[in-house]
Amino acid sequence: MKHAGWVRWLVWWPKALLWRLLVPAILLILFAGSVRTWQVMQEERQQAITAQNDLLDRLGAMLVQSMAVQVAMGQSDTLSLLAQPVVQMNGMAAVHWQWTRPNGEVVEQSIQHADATTVVRQHVSPSMPPGAVATAPRWFPGLIHLSGLSRQFPMVWQGRTYGQLVLHTDPTPWIDFAWLRVSIQARMVVVVIAVLSTLLALLLRSSLRSLAQLGQAAQSLQAGQVGARVEVAGCQEIRQAGEAFNSMAEQTEQLVGRLRRARSELFQEKERLEITLASIAEAVIATDAKAQVCFINPVAEALLGRTREEVLGQPLRLVMPVVSHNTRASVADPMALALTTAKVVKLAEHSRLLGHGRVERIIEGSVAPVHDGAGHVVGGVVVFRDVTERVAMQQRMAWQMGHDALTDLPNRWLIHDRLEQGVAQARRDRSMLAVCFVDLDGFKAINDQHGHDVGDEVLVIVAQRLKAAVRSTDSVGRLGGDEFVLLLGSLSSTDELDQILTRLITAMAEPCLTEKATHRLGASVGVALLPDEPCEPDTLLRHADQAMYRAKALGGHQYRIFEDQDDQETPVQLQRLERLAQALHDGEFRLLFQPKVHLGGGVMTGVEALLRWQHPEEGLLLPLEFLPLVQQHVLDEQITQWVIEEVIAQQQRWMAQGHAWPISFNMSCDSLFAPATLTCLKDRLEAAPDVPPAMLEIELLESGAQNDLHRLGSLITRYQALGIKVALGNFGPGASSPLHLKRLPADTVKIDPSFIHSMADDPADLALVESLISMVRIFGRQIIAEGIGTPEQGLLLMRLGCHHGQGHAIARPMSAEAIPVWAQTYQGEDSWRLWADVTWNVNDFPLLMAQQDHIHWVQQIVSATQGVPLRLTVQEVCDHTRCRFGQWYYGDGLQRYSQLHAFKAIENVHAEIHRVGLEALQLNADGQTEAAQQKAKVLLGMRDVVISHLVDLHRAVAVAAVPHPHPHPHADARGGVSTPTSEAWHATVFDAVSLEL
Repeated sequence: MKHAGWVRWLVWWPKALLWRLLVPAILLILFAGSVRTWQVMQEERQQAITAQNDLLDRLGAMLVQSMAVQVAMGQSDTLSLLAQPVVQMNGMAAVHWQWTRPNGEVVEQSIQHADATTVVRQHVSPSMPPGAVATAPRWFPGLIHLSGLSRQFPMVWQGRTYGQLVLHTDPTPWIDFAWLRVSIQARMVVVVIAVLSTLLALLLRSSLRSLAQLGQAAQSLQAGQVGARVEVAGCQEIRQAGEAFNSMAEQTEQLVGRLRRARSELFQEKERLEITLASIAEAVIATDAKAQVCFINPVAEALLGRTREEVLGQPLRLVMPVVSHNTRASVADPMALALTTAKVVKLAEHSRLLGHGRVERIIEGSVAPVHDGAGHVVGGVVVFRDVTERVAMQQRMAWQMGHDALTDLPNRWLIHDRLEQGVAQARRDRSMLAVCFVDLDGFKAINDQHGHDVGDEVLVIVAQRLKAAVRSTDSVGRLGGDEFVLLLGSLSSTDELDQILTRLITAMAEPCLTEKATHRLGASVGVALLPDEPCEPDTLLRHADQAMYRAKALGGHQYRIFEDQDDQETPVQLQRLERLAQALHDGEFRLLFQPKVHLGGGVMTGVEALLRWQHPEEGLLLPLEFLPLVQQHVLDEQITQWVIEEVIAQQQRWMAQGHAWPISFNMSCDSLFAPATLTCLKDRLEAAPDVPPAMLEIELLESGAQNDLHRLGSLITRYQALGIKVALGNFGPGASSPLHLKRLPADTVKIDPSFIHSMADDPADLALVESLISMVRIFGRQIIAEGIGTPEQGLLLMRLGCHHGQGHAIARPMSAEAIPVWAQTYQGEDSWRLWADVTWNVNDFPLLMAQQDHIHWVQQIVSATQGVPLRLTVQEVCDHTRCRFGQWYYGDGLQRYSQLHAFKAIENVHAEIHRVGLEALQLNADGQTEAAQQKAKVLLGMRDVVISHLVDLHRAVAVAAVPHPHPHPHADARGGVSTPTSEAWHATVFDAVSLEL
């Protein structure tokens, strides 16, 4: 075990960082010390040589003269005494001399150090410390290259040479001294190496420990261990490295944690997406960049009739073969197109999917490319749905929408469309078109006697006979009840028309057999011809209807072509005039009053008196049901005078109660021109001096003011001279122009209700209303809008500059007694007051109309379940993105309000409304009327939820648009200041919806 430990140590030690740092330092110090030692050794060698030369020079100078004197005096025996002290000197090896005796004999003598009398030779250098003895090793003299020197001196005295002296030095003392210096230098190098190694080891120990910890921590961090940190110690650089590592480790752990959480979230998101894609009702197939299938959800598997394993990796064009629904020709590969163009591609409308096992389905959907982070297309996703049943339902609904459910004949909507086409074609071909209005003679008696079931059987038989009587190119339609319409086009002459109608009337006169009895009928037919008649479809139908009444008045069972005299009074009209005179005499007329308000202020500014006929049998009749009969009739003046008397009397009663509300009342131009009218007004005002004339306002129809503008303008001035105000009503249709405003000095102009009703649906009408308002304001007249039916219409009018109005959205006509109570409690539409101080943005107009579009759609579905013909297209019913509300929501609405919570909350409810509405129509089409009406009730509840979200959206948009929110400055009817609340606005909107429905 000990040997193994040493082996591991020997293996580890060269790899240790300390060793790798110390060895170069030791080698460097050793090299420097060696160089220095060599220099010291060379210096000592040179100094030894110099010292020997100096010693020889000194001793030679000292002995030469003394020995020369001794030789000259003949005392040569004393020479050894002189040489002995010299040779005993440290560094001397021997002294040799020779001289010549008088007899010419040359004598040589020498004395060596070993012959000296000194006991022991000590190599002591004068510069060495006392007691320091150095003995150089044997190899050192060879290394230093130092040897003894010899010097020859002549023994001269008084100019005579007596001999020669030779001195020999011993280099040992100098060699020893050099060795001492070299050994000291070597020991110093060793000491320096030891000290520096120790200091460096101590200095690097903590740093190396930190570096070792740093390495271990790096390995731990790389292995994924949490909390890998190092102790900050050592030199500044090591501490900075440790701090940097700890910071990096912390950031790395945080990053790894975020990555793990992100990976977990991505995994969960992937799971959710896969579950979502597996759960949604639409089929989803994803492909790679080569259009090969890489994902398919269960719905797609079911539609394709193939399993996931069968389609993965297969080309989409083989997995999902699609052909044209109509031609069954192969269509262009939408996935290839999407991948090539990097754009969303929709499947061709009503594409037919050829599924496995020859199962075919009609599908719709789209293909979208999938991009990576760099924007490159890496695949695609096709989303499609099975719309086979929906298409079949659409086709069935399209048929039902355009055809009568009982007879399968085209209904009023489709026949009107065909009439427009027939008129256009007749104008292009300059051919003859006959519009025939057919009414059955004797059908009412059959219906009353045998019941509606028998009546329906008879109508079916009549429809078959009508179709058989006309040509295959002609159209037969049922308007309702026992009224039918024939469109006979491309007639060559009236003789051909006579043949067709004669054949028809003959066929209708034949006995009609049902299960219960045999019935006899006839037909009265009215005909309007093109090009003899005006080419407007409605005019042709109206003239055909009038001609039919003339045929029926002549005994029926015949046809009559419309003539001008058919437009004159009929006996029925004469009877109606007599009844109107009786109603005036018996006091059957009534005045109802409709408030006028300031839209933003929420206060009542006046009322309009509206005439009604309280018929004993027919109930309350509107003016359009009887006033057109009295035009250019004496009854017109008489009714006008009665209205004047009642208006002034009611103004007296209100003023006596402390109310000062101006009353306006309608008057035809014929009545205004009648002298008796002006006289009646003067007399009644004189009889009621407490009624200021300015509290009365005459409202003229603008359409009746087109002939004699100069005369009418002068007459208006005469009425204004009495103090009575004059309003120009129904301004807009016909010949509305600045000329009317210039020639007719009316105080107020009222916008025609037809434009108010349609301006939300028709951009042309909206632009026309805006131009009318601008024109009226240019002429300095007051302007008021009548017929405001929805809060949205009021908002539009406020935006366009009209702030006064009346209509069902404000209040329906009511009795005079109800007006004070209503005025006291009226606060105005919160939506109008909310938007009154808002900086208007024209881009918010569609939002104002969205609610009305939604209500209209729901009402159409509800009415359809009650037997009313549906006036929505198939796409508007089946596709929640194609109705008017859906087009706004997924178009302008999505672009402008997608970030608002109230907007997002609408989508799911709106889509569900379409689903419930479609179910209601399907139930109704299948004859399950009660179930359909139950669905309609559910639909109404869902409608209110959408309206609630729209109310919240209105508030969010309005509040965001107001730079400085503050209450509207207009006081309410009780003198306070009104501020809109969400609850009140919800209630107001729901009340308006109830009135609309």
